[in-house]
Amino acid sequence: MEYEGRHVDNSTRHMLMDTVCRAGLSRLWEQNFAYAFSTHSLSAYLPDRDEWNYPVDKIATGSMTPKERDIEADNADMIIDGLSVPRQDEIVRLKLDFGVVEVRRPYASESRALIDWVAGEFGGGWASELGAALQNTPATAVIASFPRGTFATTNEHFVGFMTFDGLMRGFETAVGILKKYRGRQIALAIALKLIDLMVRNGYRYPIFGGTGPTLRRHFLSLLPTLHAIPGSEQSMFYRAIQC
Repeated sequence: MEYEGRHVDNSTRHMLMDTVCRAGLSRLWEQNFAYAFSTHSLSAYLPDRDEWNYPVDKIATGSMTPKERDIEADNADMIIDGLSVPRQDEIVRLKLDFGVVEVRRPYASESRALIDWVAGEFGGGWASELGAALQNTPATAVIASFPRGTFATTNEHFVGFMTFDGLMRGFETAVGILKKYRGRQIALAIALKLIDLMVRNGYRYPIFGGTGPTLRRHFLSLLPTLHAIPGSEQSMFYRAIQC
């Protein structure tokens, strides 16, 4: 390797690459990214930095079993190849046994009602994350709801929600489905719509943050390019006061 016409030995090369990588990662952290990805492996330059070299090339193949793609942890962040998910309609309509449920971005006029609903059903922490997502333009959230006019009251229309870019950029955080509507693949429909929106926002590898074992195993069984991230057990959620 040469730098400005001078030969650079391996030790110096590794030091330079280590410095460049640390500077790049620091800049991404300042921009509120929790993870960074490279189109080339860094293992040749940083052989002692295994935590920086998660095999992204394996993500796109979909050749590993759900168990091989999971880790032993109560909670874990997950990564998926966003291009492996089919593009979604602007409004995805699910025809279920109890009626039609629409999966879509929320409208600005629904913001206050949605935040109040999430606070009442799932707590103030998730309501705060949803509020942050709804302040983005366009909103970085997906909801599942019955069509307008199905019920007499507003809150009866809401079924579930999911957000990204609320806590960290490129990072899905809060997800909630009313208990009486679970087990009907509504969470999957919301996740697929969210992944599509994240890809359209420039995130090739969306991150699902702090996923518990039950939901993680469910999604891993359905999405062959979804992987739990080794070393992500603490995620970003354990830095904030629980609300």
